[in-house]
Amino acid sequence: MAPLFIASAKYDYNTSGKTISIYVDYYEKEVQKKHDLVLNVDQMDEGPLAGTIYSGLTSTEELGDFQDLLVTINSNKARYTGNYSFEEVNLNTENGLLFTENAFEDGKVTKGKKYVMQAWSTGQKIYNNEKDLFSNKFLKESPQTVLFYFVIE
Repeated sequence: MAPLFIASAKYDYNTSGKTISIYVDYYEKEVQKKHDLVLNVDQMDEGPLAGTIYSGLTSTEELGDFQDLLVTINSNKARYTGNYSFEEVNLNTENGLLFTENAFEDGKVTKGKKYVMQAWSTGQKIYNNEKDLFSNKFLKESPQTVLFYFVIE
């Protein structure tokens, strides 16, 4: 029997803003092919935004390729859920798949900045800092890249 999740993570945030949005971007080399909104939490007015983002990857078969990314945001005493299917991007993992998690640096969350929670690359190199993950240099080195991140506005 396969486990429910082949990987899971938890990310805490505490800042002020009006919206928290979670995206998955897909690149082939440095060309962005997809920019998908996975989940969006919008308040009426700007104010405190605090909570936790949970994510989990499901697998198509035991120890096989992952299939879906499930996301839950607990924010200001409410719960929101969303999911993303990796079938949309058709990652070629024959030569392996590199990934990183918690790529964002500790510290205050800045409005409008992208904070990478996880990244997957079919290339030979991956970075552990979100500034590098969005760089053209890194994206050009990877045949396929998927970036899972949040933005607070």
